[in-house]
Amino acid sequence: MSELPAGWTTCPIKEIATIQSGIGFPEKYQGINDEKYPVYKVGDISRAYLNANGLLALAANYVSDEIATELKGRTFPIGSTVFAKIGEALKLNRRAYVIKEGLADNNVMGVIPDLSESNKYIYRFLQNFNIAALSRSTTVPSIRKSDLEEIEVWLPPKRTNPHRRQTRQRARQSRCGPGAAGKNSHPAQTLPPIRPRRRYLGGVDEGGRRHLPRKRCYSKI
Repeated sequence: MSELPAGWTTCPIKEIATIQSGIGFPEKYQGINDEKYPVYKVGDISRAYLNANGLLALAANYVSDEIATELKGRTFPIGSTVFAKIGEALKLNRRAYVIKEGLADNNVMGVIPDLSESNKYIYRFLQNFNIAALSRSTTVPSIRKSDLEEIEVWLPPKRTNPHRRQTRQRARQSRCGPGAAGKNSHPAQTLPPIRPRRRYLGGVDEGGRRHLPRKRCYSKI
């Protein structure tokens, strides 16, 4: 790896994102295109890469909520980065950016950032990372979840790093949130109201003699 810019650090991608694989997609559920969830396949990713600037929203197959539950599938939310995980398609190193939530079949793997602010950053990072280089030396190239989890991601300085910002926010909430009472916390104090002083304007003494107020003399409050 080349030298990092000043202030930048690295961390395994598993610390800032979830790696998720697709599901088995029986043929009996394929060919339907008017249901809720698209089921992304490698061909859909390639079409998005070639024809839609990498933006993935269309698929050749769709399933309903009921079928998705039956398949025990977990969706890839908007902002996920998906790609082929097996076969010759893996060597093409094509990525797609999900703009419509959907499932994927078991030839697809994806990265779901923990923070939405990182969606496009992770997508761009993976576009420039050769995932195929992680494939195992077998007849059919493939990658596993454990292979991806250790990818070192470059993180920008603290002032522009949402992951570090999120950590600070959580720390503040734990210290100062509702009900928090640590050794550095203090109950709110109610101060007495401030009453303005009244200026003494002089008067008449017991002998009937008039006298003027003393300089900067004020009555007691």
